[in-house]
Amino acid sequence: MIGSLGSGIYSGENGAIVYSDIPDGKSKLLIADIPIDSRNTKAKCLSTPFKKTIPIESTLKVSTEYKAMDMNLEGFALFKLSNQSDSLNVCNNGLCCQLNYSVESKQTLEHESYWFMVANRTGYGLNQKHYPICEEVCGIARCDSDSHSTCHTFPIKTNETIFESINISAKFSTKYLYPSVTTNDLQLVPIDKWNYRNDRQIGSQVRLDNNGYNQPIIAAGLYGRCYDRDPTYKQ
Repeated sequence: MIGSLGSGIYSGENGAIVYSDIPDGKSKLLIADIPIDSRNTKAKCLSTPFKKTIPIESTLKVSTEYKAMDMNLEGFALFKLSNQSDSLNVCNNGLCCQLNYSVESKQTLEHESYWFMVANRTGYGLNQKHYPICEEVCGIARCDSDSHSTCHTFPIKTNETIFESINISAKFSTKYLYPSVTTNDLQLVPIDKWNYRNDRQIGSQVRLDNNGYNQPIIAAGLYGRCYDRDPTYKQ
């Protein structure tokens, strides 16, 4: 279950109706009602949603402890966040990403290592080693290493840094974009606390403002899958 972010039932712009985060580390069956038309944000089933999470008992002897996740960052351009607020523009292999951010306290950045990450690459994905894929990435994430001078592992439970604002934007070559903002335990930040838009003129944008949301942020950004540039799969 490590790296299970994204396991859930979603309804287009309505976001996640029910999903599996990690507090108890158990496998789950997810059940939910979804609108026939996912573009209908006023669907009746969204006003009083039926959703249910059923833990699944397993006879397999597997660890339920979630650990920091190794990240494959080959080909990434990385820029460490060190100021309480800043504006950055980072380019990598033709993809340019802009970041504007501010945090409540610079002290948390001194012992929690946050990085601005930009990638436009064809290789093995962030968390898989089976076959090469094309991906475009633009976002921030907390990651650790022994020296805090490089990014290596992705901690998912112990963050303290609270962002007052995050604004990430870029022009991607692919239309297949997946925005996300996550907090501790890989819980998704409520969709009414941030917004995403995709405009052909200005590009794609993820924006988070401190609109009554004062929880730590693990990661925020845009993940693009450029399927047309995937190498031919060889078994």
